Amino acid sequence: MRPILFDSSAADFTSHGLGTLADAVSCKAAAEENGTPQLTLQYPVSGIHADLIRDGCILLARPDPYKDPQPYRIHRHTKPIKGLVTWYARHLSYDAAGIPVAPYDAYSAAEAINKLQSQALLSSPFTYTTDLEAEAAISFGEPVLQRAALTSIVETYGGFLDFDGYHVSLLASLGEDRGTVIRYGVDLTDATQESNISEVYTGILPYCKPTDGDAVLGHVLQAPGTYDFVRILPVELSDAFEEVPTVSELDTAGETWLEEHDIGKPAVNLKVSYADLGQDVRLHDTVGVRFERQGIVSKARVIKVTYDVLEERYDSVELGDHRTSIVDTIAGARKKLTRTPTTSAMQEAILTMTAVILGAKGGAIRFLDTDDDGMLDTLYVGNNADPAQADKVWRFNYEGLGASTNGFDGPFVLGMTFENGGTINCRNINVVNINGRNIESQSIGGGSIAGGAIGTSHLANGAVTEDKTDFSGYFHGRKRFSLIDVAEIYLNGQLFVDHNGNIITPN
Repeated sequence: MRPILFDSSAADFTSHGLGTLADAVSCKAAAEENGTPQLTLQYPVSGIHADLIRDGCILLARPDPYKDPQPYRIHRHTKPIKGLVTWYARHLSYDAAGIPVAPYDAYSAAEAINKLQSQALLSSPFTYTTDLEAEAAISFGEPVLQRAALTSIVETYGGFLDFDGYHVSLLASLGEDRGTVIRYGVDLTDATQESNISEVYTGILPYCKPTDGDAVLGHVLQAPGTYDFVRILPVELSDAFEEVPTVSELDTAGETWLEEHDIGKPAVNLKVSYADLGQDVRLHDTVGVRFERQGIVSKARVIKVTYDVLEERYDSVELGDHRTSIVDTIAGARKKLTRTPTTSAMQEAILTMTAVILGAKGGAIRFLDTDDDGMLDTLYVGNNADPAQADKVWRFNYEGLGASTNGFDGPFVLGMTFENGGTINCRNINVVNINGRNIESQSIGGGSIAGGAIGTSHLANGAVTEDKTDFSGYFHGRKRFSLIDVAEIYLNGQLFVDHNGNIITPN
């Protein structure tokens, strides 16, 4: 189809709007798992309706052979080059980045999605639904933009986003296995794949190495897939246990590890032209990948498609592992904690972070001149070579470092600046130890507060109470209290510790 142009305020896309852009030279729609669908249009300055195209206008175009035409809002364009202007547009659902939502708490994916609508502080044209049954707490302690809140919901509960006009669905699964098989060396000839295939393992040997005593070995566990060779990877799982595990416990932990590390297929994504496939393949589908010379038969997902709107066919299809992101790792870590509750929280955080960083595929690093003074002033790292089309962005200049899941201009959800002598802003911090002078918080939770860890000039009446602090057995046989610089401690109105730290025996 030819893209159709609509005014920036259009809400109904059943008409021909301002007109069909019949002179389009190129129009490509790109979509990837959990990314914002993008549209790139090349149009001549002399083309019909060219004088009506503006930033903010909406383009209606078909994103693939199977979905209805979708609206994309233009957010930037280039200067004419040889009479052609390139217009960049994002799916209209990105407009939700301008709709604030009041603070709220939720305890399931369904509740979080429902409140995304009910707590909106402006009239919102967008509707949201989900079929996820995941339960976990999420809290927005301050006003948040609807789009950013949606990102946090996906990060917390997992799932896959599907965009259709003004409706956004968060689904437990998308796509299916239609029997398509890609054969390396026949349909696929990517030479860079060769070295990665050599790193494929057919199974693991889980083991634990205690501080004292001999190592405990599990059984060899087979990775999913079919192979004509054997290559076993020893995997130490000591950090998953606080005590020496049995062989059975090691095997269980090893099976969990295998579920989360797909070692049976190459890790690098494969990009093929649609002509090579010649079959029905869609975004999110699962296809077979056959590496005959290595004897590997495995599966891969369709993680990105680029559709030629004018030619009405795919330009390219990208296969491989789903782009590991916080969406997968948070949900995966939550499941892992359920299966192996003895794993330390810090180790979980390290494994999660490692999976996130190692799972990144593609992206770009560039130095930019953001103020057009002829000097490079900003380091850009993002998931698209074009900063204007990127969702996940790191931006670094002399004022600080910021990370955003909402594009090049933020808002930034993690950052470091020189403000107030040096400031770090983020949502979560995982550490082993914190050494500092002051801690200010609405609440502090933990398993224990060790002796000498609290120092204060006064703990007022009611600040420490029997319902909040368990002193049972602590006072027995003691004559002094071990906290530093304590003035007095009262429990239920009775003086228990005087300003010298002496314990007062209650009547």
